[in-house]
Amino acid sequence: DQMEEIREITLKVKHPDFKCKFNQCIGVLVQRPGTAIHHRFYSIAKVPAKESERNRFTILVKRCNYIDAFSGEEVQGIASNYLCDRKMGDEISITGPYPLPFRIPNDHYANLIMI
Repeated sequence: DQMEEIREITLKVKHPDFKCKFNQCIGVLVQRPGTAIHHRFYSIAKVPAKESERNRFTILVKRCNYIDAFSGEEVQGIASNYLCDRKMGDEISITGPYPLPFRIPNDHYANLIMI
């Protein structure tokens, strides 16, 4: 069994009008040579209490790798690996924030089934 890698990544947005809040998500744009731009959404996990600091937020990212059923080769998730490989100070392109496409229960111990 391989240990899963989950990263807590805090981002700071340069645009002065950017403000985000809990129950929103952002899009991460990844451009790889010879491919179209990959756009993946991540839920905002944590925001600062002060409104004036809402240009910073935290997302949780699980590094995604899987075995292709047809070829048997390992495939790396584009956005998750891109984010997990970033170093402090690296710049990334994002979109949003957007409302979540589903409602999170107020009960933080409620079971969720995500399909």
